[in-house]
Amino acid sequence: VIVHGGGLEITEKLGGLGKKTRFVKGQRYTDGESLEIVEMVLAGINRRIVGRINLLGGRAVGISGKDAFLVEAKKLEGKHDLGYVAEVERVNPEILHILLDNGFIPVISPMAMDKKGVTYNINADIFAAQFSANIGAERLVFLTDVPAR
Repeated sequence: VIVHGGGLEITEKLGGLGKKTRFVKGQRYTDGESLEIVEMVLAGINRRIVGRINLLGGRAVGISGKDAFLVEAKKLEGKHDLGYVAEVERVNPEILHILLDNGFIPVISPMAMDKKGVTYNINADIFAAQFSANIGAERLVFLTDVPAR
């Protein structure tokens, strides 16, 4: 299972559209307009990763946490409102099992919906960690170009 992010590309795209990126305690603030852009950028990254894996002989399938309600989101609550930013509340692994049992590599973008159908962005590292914990993964490996904090 591969979970990817897209922080730098998201920031670049928002900037190119004249939207300033705002961070609160190291996390991106995501308003409604930005959320659509975040989802678009992540979908593009997902397609590129899937394409490369498949060209190298793998059998990758790109999905987001929203697909088949794979991930149920819970809006991040606390001192600082981050807009449409959430954490993983629950993983519904049926689609994951179908893909894995048939030899496919799921490539997942860190978007999810809550029980009411509201879409949220989830920090990719947090998504990967909480997703792994929810499915009882034996191992979690981070490949990142983001410096440690």
